[in-house]
Amino acid sequence: MGFWPRFGASSVDGILVIAVAALTARWLSGVFPHSFEAVLAHQKQAASAQMNGNMNPFIESVARFAISAPIVGAIYSLCEGIWGRALGKLLFGLRIATDRGTPAPVGRLLLRVGIKNLLTPITLVVTVFAGVPLPNAINTPLTAAVMLGYLMMLGKRRQAFHDRPPATIVVRNSDLVR
Repeated sequence: MGFWPRFGASSVDGILVIAVAALTARWLSGVFPHSFEAVLAHQKQAASAQMNGNMNPFIESVARFAISAPIVGAIYSLCEGIWGRALGKLLFGLRIATDRGTPAPVGRLLLRVGIKNLLTPITLVVTVFAGVPLPNAINTPLTAAVMLGYLMMLGKRRQAFHDRPPATIVVRNSDLVR
């Protein structure tokens, strides 16, 4: 499967995760009150040099979102790991299959999701349980490595890095071999 349909599906998934994370941020941060207080204190300290009193609601929203986004992202990714597609792939008529084009077993799908979303569990643990957002010094190189892995789908095999270890491909529903 080419780059643009996968990019479209991924964009739909990303927008949906951000929207759900934003809508559930107050509730999810309330589930982890100590983590929220720690993230909020960290955000306020980081912004203290530029901060005025009007920025407190914004900083609070950012702290809540920093907790909800990795949680929602992890849960959403499980859809792709269990059913071979999430809403984006469903809307674009795509699904994850084995490299032979047959339906991929759940074990392969979960391995693929784990590799694809390597940053999510790291961010989840560090932000929610340690109460500190992932520092840019760590986050930026990891994000760059993940993006390079995605660009591998432009090659002849049309597989991103996260498709190679579990031997999966993304196909149109009509191309799935039963």
